[in-house]
Amino acid sequence: MSGISLKLKERKNLRIFYHFYKLYIKSFFSSPISVFLGMIIVTFTLFMWLLFREGDPFILASAIGAMVARVAMQLFHRNLVLQKANGFTTIMNFTPVNPLLRMSASIVANLTICLGMGFVMIMATIAIFPEQREIVAGVNWTMFLSAVFLLWFLVILMAITIDMFFKNAMKGMILIITMYIFVYNLLGCAYPYQIIANYSWLNIMLYTFPPRYMMNVMQAGWVNAKNLVYNDPEFSVDWKLKGNLALPYIVTFACIILLLTILIMVIIIKAKYHKKDGYGSSVILKLSTKYIRDIKRSTSFEEIQNLRKEHLEKLGYRFDDEIEVKASIKKKKIKKGRK
Repeated sequence: MSGISLKLKERKNLRIFYHFYKLYIKSFFSSPISVFLGMIIVTFTLFMWLLFREGDPFILASAIGAMVARVAMQLFHRNLVLQKANGFTTIMNFTPVNPLLRMSASIVANLTICLGMGFVMIMATIAIFPEQREIVAGVNWTMFLSAVFLLWFLVILMAITIDMFFKNAMKGMILIITMYIFVYNLLGCAYPYQIIANYSWLNIMLYTFPPRYMMNVMQAGWVNAKNLVYNDPEFSVDWKLKGNLALPYIVTFACIILLLTILIMVIIIKAKYHKKDGYGSSVILKLSTKYIRDIKRSTSFEEIQNLRKEHLEKLGYRFDDEIEVKASIKKKKIKKGRK
């Protein structure tokens, strides 16, 4: 009987996982902002560069890296912020659904989107620009794909960490956007990396920026430069990583392990606090009981509103973006009414 119940539970979890997975993908592609920022802007930059420099061997790899950073870091963080701002996260916390199941479904869906969009970018590029076909034929796919996956994993961990530690969502979004600007402008998408690599002070500064390492491996893998040096009459570049391919992988793995350790520790602490206090009593039950008692004692409508706000903040609901979310909802209602 226990084996049957276990199988039923696994099937139920898989079904829940699939529903969240489908929900994330649907919400991504139904959002004009996500599609515009995640796909159109990067692809437009890629095609503009190739119109003038069709033989550039790095721009496609750099554009794919910028797309991964946009989707897995900025847009994933934006989605986390919106879920907390509109109360979705709070509602889910009061359901039997495991929060890790919901988060893992979103992460896997995000990876699916990144891989799918990367494939579309490669196919569209080689279909429109014939010179790029020869470059794609010589790609070291082991280097390139491993770098894409590690870059994606690193930036999505960065997004989750920033969301977890920044209570003010606006400050977190500013930091995320700043990091994306670094990826987009200084790692080969907006400006050719062979030009950026010539500035020693900029190269030294980028050593402190974790996404730099896998972006460099993606670019080197795209031209099969295993020693991280590419010699060409027009597009020569030295990624200045001592010609050691293991070095960028070691640095990236170290950053990933550090972020995972921090996240796991915080999740364990929060889960323990969320369920039980120091005396073993349910924290949510105690908060709800106190909330009901305070409502009974209140003497005005304003006092009830303040109590509601304080109660939801203790449960993890964010009010820093509430006005913005409500405004967007009102706009949608007005548009529907006009139709």
